[in-house]
Amino acid sequence: MRRLFPQLIVVMIVVAAVFAVLMAASILTGRHTGQARLQQIEAVLRDEECALPCFMGIPTDMNRLGYEQVALLLEQHPYVKAVTVESASYSYMTISWEWSGAQPPFIDGSRLGEIRYDNANGFHSTYIPTVLRAHDLYRLFGESDFGGTFARRDALQYNVEYPALRLSIAARLPCPATLMDYWDASASLVLRSFIMGNDTQPITAIPSLCTEG
Repeated sequence: MRRLFPQLIVVMIVVAAVFAVLMAASILTGRHTGQARLQQIEAVLRDEECALPCFMGIPTDMNRLGYEQVALLLEQHPYVKAVTVESASYSYMTISWEWSGAQPPFIDGSRLGEIRYDNANGFHSTYIPTVLRAHDLYRLFGESDFGGTFARRDALQYNVEYPALRLSIAARLPCPATLMDYWDASASLVLRSFIMGNDTQPITAIPSLCTEG
């Protein structure tokens, strides 16, 4: 037994060392993957034809483009399979599209892409569904002091907002909801013509936002 004790200590030291190496490798791999995803997203939103953020050649400031021109740009883009234009009123319109399968891997091809026009207020939003969780995107883009919600009794959409980037992380979830529900929800990147940056509803308030909607 005494002879086995030193050997057991050696085995434990080796196991601990291997575990430490694996943990370090996992952390480094995670950081590399996160950085690669961020670079991939930045590359998709970068276009020489329009100011950042720009998606598929369509700028967030679309006032100079009519919806017909935007729909045509979408129809001609290799990421897009089919385009649908819906008009709720003269001032509000939605352009949605199915993905062709050629889109970048971070985009969720099972969900429609969407551009929402609010011409009365000069406000436009482009919704890009992703395969990433809200928490994944939050870690990629960093913390933000700004957040807002669109809530009803049965559901809510919470946005983490980055005014300087004119970009939001949006996730929809049914009520009642917890903070963990939001972190685990499939998220969309939302490009906006402008973000006021005056919404300061913290993420931790999500459970109470359902009841306030």
